Amino acid sequence: ELSLRRLSHFDPLTGLANRGLFQDRLEQSLMQASRNSTNVGLLFIDVDRFRVVNDLYGHSLGDQLLVACARRLAGNLRRSDTVARLGGNSFAVILDGVRNVGVLTSVASKISDALKQPFRIDGHEIFVTVSIGLDISCEASHDPGQMVRRTELALHQAKRDGRNACQVYTAHHAPMDKIRVGLESALHHAMERDE
Repeated sequence: ELSLRRLSHFDPLTGLANRGLFQDRLEQSLMQASRNSTNVGLLFIDVDRFRVVNDLYGHSLGDQLLVACARRLAGNLRRSDTVARLGGNSFAVILDGVRNVGVLTSVASKISDALKQPFRIDGHEIFVTVSIGLDISCEASHDPGQMVRRTELALHQAKRDGRNACQVYTAHHAPMDKIRVGLESALHHAMERDE
Protein backbone atom coordinates (compact mmCIF):
# COMPACT_ATOMS: atom_id res chain seq x y z
CA GLU A 1 0.00 0.00 0.00
CA LEU A 2 2.86 2.36 0.87
CA SER A 3 4.58 1.44 -2.39
CA LEU A 4 1.42 2.12 -4.42
CA ARG A 5 0.94 5.45 -2.68
CA ARG A 6 4.53 6.40 -3.47
CA LEU A 7 4.07 5.44 -7.12
CA SER A 8 0.97 7.62 -7.35
CA HIS A 9 2.93 10.72 -6.23
CA PHE A 10 6.55 10.20 -7.28
CA ASP A 11 8.36 9.48 -10.51
CA PRO A 12 9.69 5.88 -10.32
CA LEU A 13 12.92 6.69 -12.18
CA THR A 14 14.12 9.85 -10.43
CA GLY A 15 12.20 9.80 -7.16
CA LEU A 16 11.05 13.38 -7.81
CA ALA A 17 7.43 14.48 -7.55
CA ASN A 18 5.39 13.35 -10.56
CA ARG A 19 2.97 15.44 -12.62
CA GLY A 20 0.04 14.78 -10.28
CA LEU A 21 1.92 15.81 -7.14
CA PHE A 22 3.37 18.79 -9.02
CA GLN A 23 -0.14 20.01 -9.90
CA ASP A 24 -1.28 19.59 -6.30
CA ARG A 25 1.72 21.45 -4.89
CA LEU A 26 1.36 24.27 -7.41
CA GLU A 27 -2.29 24.74 -6.42
CA GLN A 28 -1.32 24.72 -2.71
CA SER A 29 1.54 27.18 -3.28
CA LEU A 30 -0.68 29.58 -5.21
CA MET A 31 -3.44 29.44 -2.58
CA GLN A 32 -0.87 30.17 0.13
CA ALA A 33 0.62 32.99 -1.92
CA SER A 34 -2.83 34.50 -2.43
CA ARG A 35 -3.50 34.43 1.33
CA ASN A 36 -0.08 35.85 2.23
CA SER A 37 0.24 38.34 -0.65
CA THR A 38 3.44 36.69 -1.85
CA ASN A 39 4.57 35.32 -5.22
CA VAL A 40 5.29 31.87 -6.59
CA GLY A 41 7.93 31.23 -9.23
CA LEU A 42 7.58 28.43 -11.77
CA LEU A 43 10.32 27.02 -13.99
CA PHE A 44 9.92 24.43 -16.76
CA ILE A 45 13.23 22.85 -17.72
CA ASP A 46 13.94 20.68 -20.77
CA VAL A 47 17.25 18.90 -21.27
CA ASP A 48 18.29 19.98 -24.77
CA ARG A 49 18.86 17.33 -27.45
CA PHE A 50 18.25 14.50 -25.00
CA ARG A 51 17.21 12.23 -27.88
CA VAL A 52 20.79 12.44 -29.22
CA VAL A 53 22.09 11.00 -25.92
CA ASN A 54 19.59 8.13 -26.15
CA ASP A 55 20.51 7.48 -29.79
CA LEU A 56 24.28 7.54 -29.16
CA TYR A 57 24.51 5.74 -25.83
CA GLY A 58 21.19 3.91 -25.39
CA HIS A 59 18.17 4.37 -23.16
CA SER A 60 19.82 2.90 -20.08
CA LEU A 61 22.49 5.60 -20.04
CA GLY A 62 19.81 8.17 -20.90
CA ASP A 63 17.88 7.09 -17.80
CA GLN A 64 21.03 7.39 -15.70
CA LEU A 65 21.54 10.89 -17.08
CA LEU A 66 17.99 11.87 -16.10
CA VAL A 67 18.58 10.56 -12.56
CA ALA A 68 21.85 12.54 -12.36
CA CYS A 69 20.10 15.69 -13.65
CA ALA A 70 17.34 15.22 -11.06
CA ARG A 71 19.90 14.94 -8.25
CA ARG A 72 21.78 17.99 -9.45
CA LEU A 73 18.56 19.98 -9.76
CA ALA A 74 17.39 19.08 -6.25
CA GLY A 75 20.87 19.76 -4.87
CA ASN A 76 20.81 23.34 -6.14
CA LEU A 77 17.47 24.32 -4.63
CA ARG A 78 16.03 24.85 -1.18
CA ARG A 79 14.49 21.86 0.60
CA SER A 80 11.18 23.73 0.60
CA ASP A 81 11.11 23.99 -3.22
CA THR A 82 9.25 21.40 -5.25
CA VAL A 83 11.19 19.67 -8.02
CA ALA A 84 9.16 17.42 -10.33
CA ARG A 85 9.72 15.31 -13.39
CA LEU A 86 6.88 15.98 -15.79
CA GLY A 87 7.90 13.18 -18.15
CA GLY A 88 10.63 12.40 -20.66
CA ASN A 89 13.39 14.99 -20.32
CA SER A 90 11.14 17.64 -18.74
CA PHE A 91 11.35 18.93 -15.19
CA ALA A 92 9.51 21.63 -13.23
CA VAL A 93 10.42 23.66 -10.16
CA ILE A 94 8.01 25.52 -7.87
CA LEU A 95 9.59 28.29 -5.80
CA ASP A 96 7.55 29.75 -2.94
CA GLY A 97 8.09 33.27 -1.63
CA VAL A 98 9.84 34.66 -4.72
CA ARG A 99 10.19 38.42 -4.36
CA ASN A 100 10.59 39.34 -8.03
CA VAL A 101 11.56 38.16 -11.50
CA GLY A 102 15.23 38.93 -10.78
CA VAL A 103 15.30 36.24 -8.07
CA LEU A 104 13.65 33.81 -10.46
CA THR A 105 16.16 34.45 -13.26
CA SER A 106 19.01 34.11 -10.76
CA VAL A 107 17.74 30.66 -9.73
CA ALA A 108 17.34 29.67 -13.39
CA SER A 109 20.91 30.78 -14.13
CA LYS A 110 22.20 28.75 -11.16
CA ILE A 111 20.33 25.67 -12.39
CA SER A 112 21.59 26.13 -15.94
CA ASP A 113 25.21 26.50 -14.75
CA ALA A 114 24.92 23.42 -12.51
CA LEU A 115 23.58 21.25 -15.32
CA LYS A 116 26.26 22.45 -17.77
CA GLN A 117 28.93 20.78 -15.66
CA PRO A 118 29.92 17.42 -17.20
CA PHE A 119 28.20 14.22 -16.14
CA ARG A 120 30.36 11.11 -15.90
CA ILE A 121 28.27 8.02 -16.54
CA ASP A 122 29.56 4.54 -17.41
CA GLY A 123 32.93 5.89 -18.50
CA HIS A 124 31.39 8.59 -20.70
CA GLU A 125 31.66 12.32 -20.14
CA ILE A 126 28.37 13.90 -21.17
CA PHE A 127 27.65 17.61 -21.49
CA VAL A 128 24.11 18.91 -21.61
CA THR A 129 22.41 22.26 -21.78
CA VAL A 130 18.88 23.16 -20.78
CA SER A 131 16.10 25.41 -22.01
CA ILE A 132 14.14 27.07 -19.21
CA GLY A 133 10.78 28.83 -19.25
CA LEU A 134 9.95 31.07 -16.28
CA ASP A 135 6.88 32.71 -14.86
CA ILE A 136 6.02 34.44 -11.60
CA SER A 137 2.55 34.66 -10.10
CA CYS A 138 1.03 38.07 -9.72
CA GLU A 139 -1.65 39.63 -7.53
CA ALA A 140 -4.12 39.56 -10.41
CA SER A 141 -3.88 35.85 -11.11
CA HIS A 142 -3.14 32.86 -8.93
CA ASP A 143 -4.62 30.42 -11.45
CA PRO A 144 -2.42 27.28 -11.77
CA GLY A 145 -3.64 26.46 -15.30
CA GLN A 146 -2.78 29.93 -16.58
CA MET A 147 0.60 29.85 -14.88
CA VAL A 148 1.44 26.48 -16.45
CA ARG A 149 0.43 27.76 -19.91
CA ARG A 150 2.48 30.93 -19.50
CA THR A 151 5.53 28.96 -18.39
CA GLU A 152 5.14 26.54 -21.32
CA LEU A 153 4.98 29.50 -23.73
CA ALA A 154 8.20 30.88 -22.23
CA LEU A 155 9.88 27.46 -22.55
CA HIS A 156 8.85 27.17 -26.21
CA GLN A 157 10.31 30.63 -26.84
CA ALA A 158 13.59 29.60 -25.17
CA LYS A 159 13.74 26.60 -27.52
CA ARG A 160 12.96 28.75 -30.56
CA ASP A 161 15.75 31.10 -29.49
CA GLY A 162 18.21 28.27 -30.10
CA ARG A 163 18.00 26.28 -26.86
CA ASN A 164 20.47 26.66 -23.98
CA ALA A 165 18.45 29.71 -22.95
CA CYS A 166 16.17 31.06 -20.23
CA GLN A 167 13.03 32.95 -21.18
CA VAL A 168 10.69 34.81 -18.83
CA TYR A 169 7.03 34.87 -19.85
CA THR A 170 5.86 38.23 -21.14
CA ALA A 171 2.42 39.18 -22.40
CA HIS A 172 3.56 39.27 -26.05
CA HIS A 173 4.22 35.49 -26.09
CA ALA A 174 0.56 34.45 -26.24
CA PRO A 175 -0.48 36.54 -29.29
CA MET A 176 2.70 35.57 -31.15
CA ASP A 177 2.01 31.87 -30.58
CA LYS A 178 -1.59 32.27 -31.79
CA ILE A 179 -0.31 34.00 -34.93
CA ARG A 180 2.28 31.25 -35.46
CA VAL A 181 -0.33 28.47 -35.09
CA GLY A 182 -2.64 30.31 -37.51
CA LEU A 183 0.17 30.66 -40.06
CA GLU A 184 1.10 26.97 -39.74
CA SER A 185 -2.53 26.00 -40.34
CA ALA A 186 -2.84 28.33 -43.33
CA LEU A 187 0.42 26.98 -44.83
CA HIS A 188 -0.76 23.41 -44.38
CA HIS A 189 -4.02 24.13 -46.22
CA ALA A 190 -2.20 26.11 -48.91
CA MET A 191 0.09 23.13 -49.59
CA GLU A 192 -2.91 20.79 -49.85
CA ARG A 193 -4.49 23.14 -52.43
CA ASP A 194 -1.26 23.80 -54.37
CA GLU A 195 -1.55 27.49 -53.48
